[in-house]
Amino acid sequence: MIFSGLLSAQAFFNKMFDSILRAPMSFFDITPSGRILSRASSDQEKIDFSLVFNAGTAVSLCISVLTIIVATCQAAWPSFILVLPLLLLNIRYQNLYMATSRELTRLQGVTEAPVIDHFKETFLGTQTWLGFRMDLIGTVILSATAFLMVILPSNFISKELVGMSLSGGLSLNSMLLSTISIICMIENDMVASERVSQYCNLTSEARWEVPDSIPSPDWPRRGDITVENLKIRYRQNAPLILKGITISIKNGEKIGVVGRTGSGKTTLIQALFRLVEPTEGSIVIDGVDICTLGLHDLRSRFGMIPQEPALFEGTLRNNIDPAGLYSDAKIWQALNSCQLKDLVASKPEKLDTRVADMGNDWSLGQKQILCFCRVLLKRSQILFMDEATSCVDPQTDAIIHSIIRKKFANYTVISIAHRIPTVKDSNRVLVLDAGLVKEFDAPSNLMGRPSAFAAMVREYEIRSLSAQPSTG
Repeated sequence: MIFSGLLSAQAFFNKMFDSILRAPMSFFDITPSGRILSRASSDQEKIDFSLVFNAGTAVSLCISVLTIIVATCQAAWPSFILVLPLLLLNIRYQNLYMATSRELTRLQGVTEAPVIDHFKETFLGTQTWLGFRMDLIGTVILSATAFLMVILPSNFISKELVGMSLSGGLSLNSMLLSTISIICMIENDMVASERVSQYCNLTSEARWEVPDSIPSPDWPRRGDITVENLKIRYRQNAPLILKGITISIKNGEKIGVVGRTGSGKTTLIQALFRLVEPTEGSIVIDGVDICTLGLHDLRSRFGMIPQEPALFEGTLRNNIDPAGLYSDAKIWQALNSCQLKDLVASKPEKLDTRVADMGNDWSLGQKQILCFCRVLLKRSQILFMDEATSCVDPQTDAIIHSIIRKKFANYTVISIAHRIPTVKDSNRVLVLDAGLVKEFDAPSNLMGRPSAFAAMVREYEIRSLSAQPSTG
């Protein structure tokens, strides 16, 4: 039974793990991370341990109870007067026990701790009260049955069988109570398996790979992007976030995306990675509709520089080349292009230098530059940046912009800008407003006439001046 329980627990966890990894972003938007961790920790622990051992104990107790009942009734059939009321009473009080236990389970995780502690005390008191009452009732029934057997004629039942049936009846009451209690615990712990089972059947993202629609190895080769009447909503029946965007981006263009909070900047990037599936419209890159591709074939062909860089515990080589696709020579070449070669070469273990969890032993600027190393290795023709220089010092900012100008001169770069001046060097600026394209033109043209972009630049400059400390 333990071996079968282990296999079942592994099956539950593996299926839940795969289901969560393949869940769409909308699931994580509406599901607290604490709830996911609770499923994978406390609920999974009940499946791993409590259910397995309690099930074994319950089977053993049920066999013992059944054996006592059969042996006692066979030895002295009037003992059935003892057995039947005990069974009925245990079933009657089982409902009250289960109701109290389920209420305690329901309150855990959704109620404040003092309330749960008070209810636990009430639950334990109810359990003690039920045990005491069952023992009292069992003693009364056992005494009545013993008296009945004593007053019966001697030839009605042999005296040695009377002693055997009464000795079995003495242990039957407590064993029945233990059996009912353990069965209630199993039924209560089964809620954990129901919770885990819910996460085993989550709605999945699109297919990871589509064998009939695999792009060429060098796709995207040019980096042309055409967005036609793109409409996006995060959930069914939710309002549209993007309300019909139509833009065309040529290869090698540097596009800055600006807009106020809630205008749809991040949603547009998510749509290009298909983190959110289009409700209507299409996105065509180098003549290929991205909705026909597998998610791996799509996302692996793009470069992404996040606003907050991430490193993982392991070696420096694994962080720069997680899939192990490139030689050390190419990694050193990428580090040299990002001006990190001398720093890494000065470390004793070179590329095998250990990286702490979350890259805490590297500065924020160094982590951001290492993210550029990843992109340089991939040589992705399309690069997305989410204000990659907003959290770094001016020297690192200058290094990053130098990398973009030299190494990504012929690449299509789409940058979400939270600081308006960072997009002035772009070929064109895309201004979004309430999910619609308000302006899409060169920065010089937009600044030369009354425009929403010019108004945003002036507003940013006023805020910057007011934030500066006064002198004198």
